[in-house]
Order: sequence, then C-alpha cells, then structure tokens
Amino acid sequence: MRLIVLAVAALLAGGAQVSAAETPRVMKPAVLRGRLYVQNHCVGCHNARADGRSVYSAAPPLRDLAGRYTPAQLQTVLADVQVGNHFAMPSTPVTSRDALDIAAYIEALARADKDTQRKLSLPACVARAC
Repeated sequence: MRLIVLAVAALLAGGAQVSAAETPRVMKPAVLRGRLYVQNHCVGCHNARADGRSVYSAAPPLRDLAGRYTPAQLQTVLADVQVGNHFAMPSTPVTSRDALDIAAYIEALARADKDTQRKLSLPACVARAC
C-alpha cells in the first residue's frame, strides 16, 4: 500500500494528473479475506455486490445485512450456520477470524451501495491481527 501512495505522490510531483477513476482502490486485508470467503461459500445464494438481487430470493443481499448485526452478533449467526441451524443455509465452517472478515466485507459492500450507506461498528483492529 505504501508503494501505491509513493507512486501516486511521484506522479503528482512530476506534474502528471491522476483522476479518481485511475487511482487504484486498495482494500483492507480483512475486506479481501472476507470477499474471498464470501466468493467461496456464499455467492451461490447471496448477492455479494454493491447492487442487484440475490440468486436465491429468500437470501438477502449481503450489503443489506450491514447494520443488522454487530461483528459479535454475526459470529453467533455464523456459528448457527456452521451447525446448519440458520434458515436454509448449508452447514459451513466459520472461524472467529472469518466472521470478522465477512463483517468487514459486508461493511465495504454497504459503503459502496449509494442507496444504503449503512456501516457496521467494527473494532479498530479488524485490518490487523486483534
């Protein structure tokens, strides 16, 4: 990430113009891990994008879960998922770290959704090892 900041600073110092569209979007490690987990386990039913509907109509888009659960509550829900006890969701292994990463990804989706702009209350250590 520091290299990207230095590269942008060097371009600006050299007189080059960098538009917002050209600036690379850097995601926190927790958001990246959450996105990977969701892509591997959740997108078969849930919409994991900033817009659109879910494949399975009873599964809410993940961005709609922002603000509904704190990270601790999400861990409880995901523990229920792990044992196959949450609606029609299949049993899926979920660690505490996975739950925080998924919460970070859900927050990022909600922030990207211009209609909701809802946020989860995440601990400051989400992007690092707590």
